[in-house]
Amino acid sequence: MKDNYSNKDYDFDIFSDDIEPDYRRDVRRRPPAKRPSKRSHKRRTRIRIMMVSGALLILLLFILLIVGIVNLFIPHSTIIENIKATEVTDKSVTLTWDKLGKAEGYNIYMMQSGADGYSKAGSVEGADTVTCTVSDLEQATLYNFCVKAYYEDTESPEVIPLENICTLPEQPEITRSSLDDKGTMQLEWTKNEKANGYRIDIKKADAEEFAESDAIIINSKDENKREIPNLDTSVKYTVKVASFLTSGDEKLIGVFSEPLDVDTSNPTFKAGAVDPTKPMVALSFDDGPSDVASCEKILDIMQKYGARGTFFMVGYNATQYPDNIKRKASLGMELGNHTWDHTHYGENVTADDIKRCTDAINQIADGAKVTAFRSPGGMTTETILNECKNEGISAYYWTIDTEDWNSRDANAVYDSVIGKVKDGDIILMHEIYDSTADALDRIIPKLLEDGYQLVTCSELVQAKSGNPPVPGTEYVSGTRTMN
Repeated sequence: MKDNYSNKDYDFDIFSDDIEPDYRRDVRRRPPAKRPSKRSHKRRTRIRIMMVSGALLILLLFILLIVGIVNLFIPHSTIIENIKATEVTDKSVTLTWDKLGKAEGYNIYMMQSGADGYSKAGSVEGADTVTCTVSDLEQATLYNFCVKAYYEDTESPEVIPLENICTLPEQPEITRSSLDDKGTMQLEWTKNEKANGYRIDIKKADAEEFAESDAIIINSKDENKREIPNLDTSVKYTVKVASFLTSGDEKLIGVFSEPLDVDTSNPTFKAGAVDPTKPMVALSFDDGPSDVASCEKILDIMQKYGARGTFFMVGYNATQYPDNIKRKASLGMELGNHTWDHTHYGENVTADDIKRCTDAINQIADGAKVTAFRSPGGMTTETILNECKNEGISAYYWTIDTEDWNSRDANAVYDSVIGKVKDGDIILMHEIYDSTADALDRIIPKLLEDGYQLVTCSELVQAKSGNPPVPGTEYVSGTRTMN
């Protein structure tokens, strides 16, 4: 059988080596893949970058959307931290706190001790403003404070309060300061009902600072006066007073009074040191004592310059201010009677009006006695003079009426005396007016400069007449009686 695939039937051999290799058939081989061009590669790279960037952008937008939703329903912050009181006075507290995010401002709330809740005390604008002073507070009082940030109409709900901040006790006022010739200072000041006590600081006026060791502590809010002994009468002293609160073993010192210089260069004038050969006048004061500052200020001024005078006092008032009576007696002032309550005049003044006043003052004055009388309004009757005679006291009118009760002006009071006064005059004033005290602080040094001695009414009559005043007699001046 003839081979179907013999060379004879075909003029070539399919397995001949003469055939080119590229034309060989082999079912196990495929043509190699074509390599991409550079241009195609760059295009595909850009596509991938764009796809990644788009995915990241979508992710970022998603995050911003979530944050926006959170910010819409949740406050920017919840707590103001580090609230501090950086300055505390008797009327205000200054607060600071940490800045909080993008707050538009802050609201400040306070609660006084014992109150039911907080009330708004103020606000500040701007996230960077982190301080506020809360004013018009009560002295010596506990307060709680809190601060909240606000964003448009939203306010941070949570707070950490600043608790138990106590305002300082307010400033006392020194109402009396004088030094006698024995070196004892008499000091008095206004009471503070909310204080636990007081602190007195004293130093020689030329010393640079107050010494802590010299401070005097008074552990009682009701004790608002003190004697300070053993001082040097040849120098000036400066004194100040503060009230304090006690917290455990610590004392919260309040606002000190203004430092006050006490002049000791002219100690109290010695009683009886009157020279009959030299000119003199008697200063006299009606209607005291009282709780007004002028009553003690007048005594301070007279003590400062070594002056004496006669005080015609209302008996009922004397019983209300016994310390004032005792001070007048200790300074050598003459104690005068101005009836029991100054409600009766002229014919309406009874013997009992006079006796009751004398008895009240004598009982208070630690051995000193009433030796003078002046009628209310200057209207004297036989009934008055008879009672004065029975009590062994003399009555006194005046030669110069300052009319201080009418003008209430220090300049007018000064002008009514200076340039008009003469030897032997009795000058009428009232101790219950501040303007009189202010005028007296100018009148006394001027009278002393002009050579006048400042004496009591009884001393004036004794020096000018050569005899003691006669009980039941009314004197107008040192040499003239009303009769």
